[in-house]
Amino acid sequence: MQFYLYDHSRNKVATVIKLNTYQFHLKGHIGTNISYKDEILTEHQLEEFKCDFDVVSEFELGQITLNDLLQY
Repeated sequence: MQFYLYDHSRNKVATVIKLNTYQFHLKGHIGTNISYKDEILTEHQLEEFKCDFDVVSEFELGQITLNDLLQY
């Protein structure tokens, strides 16, 4: 399974490939601030990476948080 990570401008910044149940291969896209990333991560490390670099998966892209909703 392959999916992408997006920044808040909805630009694709990385590709993630699920290697097995416990490992993911993350590869940053050229021209982005994480282009140097090419790592094998666990699911926990991937979630930490997403928080650290403020990126979301395509599955989370359309979701809105309660705080976002309250700001409107």
